Amino acid sequence: MTEREVLNQRMELVSKQYAWQGYLDYLKKWAKNHKEIENYGMTPACFDEWLDNEYEEE
Repeated sequence: MTEREVLNQRMELVSKQYAWQGYLDYLKKWAKNHKEIENYGMTPACFDEWLDNEYEEE
């Protein structure tokens, strides 16, 4: 594996880690904002939906 391939692999891993942490933060915020009984039955976006519609890489 070349140095460039190793670097690309590491960058991809870091990108995935940031995305996953962002999703976990979204879930925490979503739960806090939807704890009232009026939100019964509502669910947050799944990871793929969140990634497509909400996630913005820094």
